[in-house]
Amino acid sequence: MYKVLSKCPVCNQNLKVIRLKCARCSTTIENEFSLSKFDYLTSQQLYFIETFVKCRGSIKDVEKELGISYPTVRAKLDEVILALGYDVIKETQSKKEKTDILEALEQPSQEIITVKDYDNKMLRVNIESHEGDEVKLKLPVKVIKTIIKATGKLPMMSTNVDGVNMDELIDIISSSLDSSVMGEILNINSSDGDIVKILVE
Repeated sequence: MYKVLSKCPVCNQNLKVIRLKCARCSTTIENEFSLSKFDYLTSQQLYFIETFVKCRGSIKDVEKELGISYPTVRAKLDEVILALGYDVIKETQSKKEKTDILEALEQPSQEIITVKDYDNKMLRVNIESHEGDEVKLKLPVKVIKTIIKATGKLPMMSTNVDGVNMDELIDIISSSLDSSVMGEILNINSSDGDIVKILVE
């Protein structure tokens, strides 16, 4: 039995099913039946969705499962969203700011060290946007780890701050805590005047 064709091999337009047949009693039903949105996705897109669901929507777990970077996961997710007929919400964060965040994660401060009682240290997050929005957070590392693992979010940070991608920020924090990073994790001053400072003390 072959997988149903969803695209015309001649003009590449969507195909419709016009005949259904029961494999047991050979009853045949003829009409115009539409396929689901997922039938029109490529095999690669379907595999990505399967992996995404398997990982419960955790981008970090999808990275590990597929062996790809965070930006690649986001790009593939946007591709599937568009293929399903939905709009991709444009992010306010500039490409340069995203690059700064990723580079900061890959090249942490020279003062960063690891410690035995790491979970008892305090994580401090200070965010100030150019529009006056401000977020300040200070909690023990072990509490932050538990909250991120359970909810995928940080407390008091449900509201987006203009110019700051919270998903990337949380991913950076989670990766740094898993690596027992001490000291300054991020210190970003964007061209728009946004300031992001994250450290473990």
